[in-house]
Amino acid sequence: MIPVKAGFKYFLGQHFYFSGEAGAGFELSDFGAFKNGEFGIPKSTKLIWSPGVGYTVKSWDFGLRYENFSSSKTFAGEKNNYGTVSLRVAHSFGL
Repeated sequence: MIPVKAGFKYFLGQHFYFSGEAGAGFELSDFGAFKNGEFGIPKSTKLIWSPGVGYTVKSWDFGLRYENFSSSKTFAGEKNNYGTVSLRVAHSFGL
């Protein structure tokens, strides 16, 4: 999948922030699964949206975010949607 997204980060004070991203994910190939007599989930373009929260201190950034990938296509009668929860720890090197 190739994601194309835009986002923002809004600080709610000196250290806490809320972030969000939205865009599209372009799948490059079918997914090889077998369910109810059908083989392969057909590739599709997925809507991607991801809200998050975070905290910054000095040169460190800690974030928590949920990312959802959804499509209107179905496979064996079920929607082809999924999501992830991620923890981000980043350090800035003042270059």
